[in-house]
Amino acid sequence: MRIVSAIVALVVGAAPALALELSRHENDSATLAAVMARGKIEPGDAARFRKYLASVPPRKRVAVYLDSPGGRLYEGMRLGLAFHELGVRTVIEGNGAICLSACALAFLAGQDGAGKPWRTKSSTSLLGFHSWESQIPDGKAYTAADMRELERDTQKTVLDVADYLKTIGTDLEFLRVMFRASASDMNFVSNPEAIKIGIKVWDEKSNSFQQ
Repeated sequence: MRIVSAIVALVVGAAPALALELSRHENDSATLAAVMARGKIEPGDAARFRKYLASVPPRKRVAVYLDSPGGRLYEGMRLGLAFHELGVRTVIEGNGAICLSACALAFLAGQDGAGKPWRTKSSTSLLGFHSWESQIPDGKAYTAADMRELERDTQKTVLDVADYLKTIGTDLEFLRVMFRASASDMNFVSNPEAIKIGIKVWDEKSNSFQQ
């Protein structure tokens, strides 16, 4: 039931909220198009990002700075595909920045513009997934047919996520991180885990990348 609950939470999401807010990041320069993306990921955000980036003068590099509690699973993957196709580097800064659930999937798609993965998080930023066991509505009675349909939908979604991770060149080990058991409210990706799956971790104390 753990993975079934996880998928229900990811696809259904919480109450409607404002879409991702896109703006110019302070690191924007003559050589770097830096975009701040803050807020919940909602339907249409991937198309809005593509439109926003098309309105920005071309630069040598493009980076998106993410700070999001998550949102819609499939929109997160569409946003990630936009990052991957457009050669956008992904960053989660320190100072309380978070990138959870659907945002984490989008973050994993960052690349350097030459087809190589380029994803960076600070040592104090948070990258992770919710623990979803309690997300099936209370009091909902499921018949055997309901459960079979839910399981089929779950299998399809897991395969879609796996296909997405393969498309963006990310280790499928991340699926284990997504659906592992957790005693906390969140499944956070530790810095060693991040490095293991090819994410650069910037140590804010030493001002250098962790190895």
